[in-house]
Amino acid sequence: MKKLLFVLPLFFVYHTSQAYSNDAPPPEASSGLKPAQSITTTQGVCVTAHPLATQACQTVLNQGGSAADGAMAAAWMLGLVEPQSSGLGGGGYLVYFDGHKTIALDGRETAPKSAKENRFLDSNGAPLPFRQAVTNGLSVGTPGMVRLMQQISKQYGQVKWQTTLKPAILAAQNGFHVTPRLHLLLSVDPSLRQSNAASIFYPEGQPLAVGTLYKNPAYAQTLQTISKKGPEYFYKGTLRTAILAAANTQGSDLTPQDFDQYKVVTSNAICKVITTYQVCSAPPSSSGGITVLQILSLLQGELPKDPISAVTYLTNASRLAFADRDEYIADPAFEKVPVTQLLDSSYLQKRSALATGEHLNQVTAGLGSRQPSLEGVDAPNTSHISVVDSKGRAASMTMSIESAFGSNIWVKEGGFFLNNELTDFSFAPTNKGIPVANRVQGGKRPRSSMAPTLLLNAQGTQVQGVLGSPGGSQIIGYVAQATLDLLGGKTVQQTLDTPHILRRGDSTELEQGRFDDAFKQSLVKAGHLIKEGDMTSGLAIIWRTNEGWVAGADPRREGIALAQKDSVKAH
Repeated sequence: MKKLLFVLPLFFVYHTSQAYSNDAPPPEASSGLKPAQSITTTQGVCVTAHPLATQACQTVLNQGGSAADGAMAAAWMLGLVEPQSSGLGGGGYLVYFDGHKTIALDGRETAPKSAKENRFLDSNGAPLPFRQAVTNGLSVGTPGMVRLMQQISKQYGQVKWQTTLKPAILAAQNGFHVTPRLHLLLSVDPSLRQSNAASIFYPEGQPLAVGTLYKNPAYAQTLQTISKKGPEYFYKGTLRTAILAAANTQGSDLTPQDFDQYKVVTSNAICKVITTYQVCSAPPSSSGGITVLQILSLLQGELPKDPISAVTYLTNASRLAFADRDEYIADPAFEKVPVTQLLDSSYLQKRSALATGEHLNQVTAGLGSRQPSLEGVDAPNTSHISVVDSKGRAASMTMSIESAFGSNIWVKEGGFFLNNELTDFSFAPTNKGIPVANRVQGGKRPRSSMAPTLLLNAQGTQVQGVLGSPGGSQIIGYVAQATLDLLGGKTVQQTLDTPHILRRGDSTELEQGRFDDAFKQSLVKAGHLIKEGDMTSGLAIIWRTNEGWVAGADPRREGIALAQKDSVKAH
């Protein structure tokens, strides 16, 4: 493997545009940084953002489930214990290695068929403020999660559909204890107290206290019915009626036909050999996979030993990749996305030359003929699941309802929130008179930054690593950084402990409290504008070593790693 001479926290840059206005949501509130702890096992292993979800995954693996089954069990549970981040009212992406090939499933939400390009413009033709667009039925897309689970079970399941649902049903019936993180997110949410879920999460006007036993009988009943009747209960039955009523009351134009016509898209994952490994991730409608692969490809060569010069190289590479992302990537059913050209080795070699300078040499897209997306924000409330089973099959799945608690629209009959994923579209449909690729269109999937990723050997026949993260558009930076760290020889634990550096415009953003003054002063002298803040990633990493699988969860959240059966060693 070609050794990187210097590996440091990677950051990325947004193409300078209105893509991140002052109205953009902050990262999920930080609940504190705990020491990272990884485990080693020779069996299957699960990593998620919540202990109960990891336990659900572990239970299903122990019952003979595949990595896909384990991921499904975790996803059902996360919809209960992390209502702010994912659930039945949202969607997501899976990248899966079935022992022979690597496949991607796109369960992204879709815009109503009646959606128009001016959906998020006011009467004067100006983009709506982001928060106003979020807490509005117009932000709700047709949910994809339940169909995604159906497709995963059909293609890759090894146990009965009902087996994957059982842990979450029991937890919803019996209750789970509110964690410090959920309490904190309820405490700081700006609008949930005015939603139709206020009485559930703010009894007597106060957020659910830490340790409160929270039961969700509606969610339990929903999962029980889905377990017996299948996904048609959600997409064609009485639950659909309840979802439409909740959304339409808040201004949504979703119809029964949008639910009838929703489909999961199955395709080959997009892969590229980086050093000696094949790195595979999600294709469009997500921009995450292409952008991560571009960043890694642009940095195939050696980085300078000097850390400040290395930061500049990484900044250039990330900015070049994000320039392409902003202009070209959208739902391929509606736009011709130049995937082959964007990942072409000769094209990336030319772009790589632009990255290796002391200053930012170019910030424009490399293929021409487009304009970057305006407005539209990938909000950071998401969750990631990484699983490997005892047969070597692997699942990397990222799920979301977009902003914290989604659109804030609660389906009381179902026990879950609806997404606001349509705010991932560009609010402005044109830029300088040219149509924006990621503009709103009826039936279209909004561009995502989710980047569920697998690393395999160069032949694509054996998994080396599984990773992904929540974090909105920051996902791309988190996953690229972690991949570089792992390729550069860092352990899983060291990778999880590495502080983040991001750049989303003019400012170089540093993870709060993680860098000393000397480093910051050196960056300033080199021309960086420093901004510090929380960067609440949620990396879930599994990595193959001579001793077995090493796995760990991001110390910035509440997640854990658990091994199948008892073959585990904690570090």
